[in-house]
Amino acid sequence: MPQQALALTNGTLLLEHSRLLARKLSARVPAGIKEEAEWQTCFIRMAFEQVLTRAPSARELSACREFLRRQEELYRRGKVQSMKPAGSGVIPAADPALRARESLVRVLFNHDDFVTIR
Repeated sequence: MPQQALALTNGTLLLEHSRLLARKLSARVPAGIKEEAEWQTCFIRMAFEQVLTRAPSARELSACREFLRRQEELYRRGKVQSMKPAGSGVIPAADPALRARESLVRVLFNHDDFVTIR
């Protein structure tokens, strides 16, 4: 139902936990990975496994990489306002790349596989 999606997207609980999980997963990416594309792939796989309990398809992986690229670019340009609802104790990351990953995790929390009981 639309109200549920809006509540998940804009709610403080989801916002805070997406930021926290993105930071936690970012810290778990192996230090030996230097290439950006490989680093992103590792992060995306971990996020999918943590949130959706499955690996991303090739199409999802590609879409997520493109999402991260575009979000980071927007954050670098300052085109996206900070989402910090009243009462939120977890502020958005200052680093545009980490902030993009926070946004990706928030998107995954709104994925049909996460919100639908089958």
